[in-house]
Amino acid sequence: MSRYVVFNVTLAVVTSIICAILGRAGRFRRWAGTSARAATLVTALGFPWDFFAGYLHAWNYPRDPGMRLYGVPINDLIFMWICTYLACNILLFADERNGSRD
Repeated sequence: MSRYVVFNVTLAVVTSIICAILGRAGRFRRWAGTSARAATLVTALGFPWDFFAGYLHAWNYPRDPGMRLYGVPINDLIFMWICTYLACNILLFADERNGSRD
């Protein structure tokens, strides 16, 4: 198991705990779906960025970053998804806490 996998697993556990604390009510199910869709969209939009940056040698990956999808390490995509999911949950929590009206 590479250190990138360990990092992503640790980040996923911390993110899950934080999201569970933020969404302690029944609202978390609604937030989870919204956050998951937003994270998937951001990851899909960020994939070409990673692909072309690596292809054009704007940055390099370590020698063995693990499995790749068209040259982009899967760990990068997982990291992007987890961070976006956490950010969405925090923003939704802050929006609801401020009493935002729909």
